[in-house]
Amino acid sequence: MTAVDPVQRVHVWDHLVLPAAAVDGWLIGWRTDYLPAARERGLRLTQWWQSHAGPDTVAVDMLWEIEGVYEFYRARTMAGADASVARFWSRTDELAVHRDRRVLEPCRPEPGRLASAATEPRLEES
Repeated sequence: MTAVDPVQRVHVWDHLVLPAAAVDGWLIGWRTDYLPAARERGLRLTQWWQSHAGPDTVAVDMLWEIEGVYEFYRARTMAGADASVARFWSRTDELAVHRDRRVLEPCRPEPGRLASAATEPRLEES
């Protein structure tokens, strides 16, 4: 297996706002009903967070990574053919105050143009 250039990787950001009383139960279901199959489809969970979203709500954010655009569409096709994925998200939608998913690709300079300090944000190293 060859290493994939990090620029080719696709990231998926899931953001949910759930009733605070339901978060623990939802996370148990997510770990048992969704996460194993997501990994089989090629998604890697790279980070996840919980944060206060309101008086009675909690936000759950998950950042996934998949090797590339072709792998992303392959995973999406597999998820579409899996009835358990549809059931999981249907149950989530009944419970969630808000749910959003964004598919992200790294920004690249336009062909033939080098990034410059004046036009491109700098990433800080940790």
